[in-house]
Amino acid sequence: MLPVDGYPVLPALPDLVASMQADVLADAVAQVAAAAIQRVARVATRTTPVRFVVGQDEDQLCIEAGSGDDVQASDQIPVHADGRLDGEAGGDEPVPALHPSYLMDGLKAFGTSEAEIRVRHPHKPAYLAGRVGDGIDAAYRHLVMPVRLSG
Repeated sequence: MLPVDGYPVLPALPDLVASMQADVLADAVAQVAAAAIQRVARVATRTTPVRFVVGQDEDQLCIEAGSGDDVQASDQIPVHADGRLDGEAGGDEPVPALHPSYLMDGLKAFGTSEAEIRVRHPHKPAYLAGRVGDGIDAAYRHLVMPVRLSG
């Protein structure tokens, strides 16, 4: 690592995405996903996370916010999903909960019309990327840390 203009040059990071085995891989139209997240997040408080549930037929993604006595909202968007994360499948299965403004930042930054989200486990970071044809746009990738839900 030799410094360049006073800053150290970091070695290239390995392509972690290629080796990431996702439990769920979902492709959606970025504008449709962003609009649904905005609609759902509008009824929640600023810090309330949105939850993702892929339906049984894997062609709908349900975006939910709020629980208990709080205001609740949900919206469904069409997706092409490979795998399921479902809070009702095994009873107490956790579902990914992500901060809506961080998701929106990622979806707005992509220069593509489609986005891909990969989730390994609800308590591990979710990976977002723009899709170009059958591949991923490597120009920008977005990692979103999950929010732990109580109860």
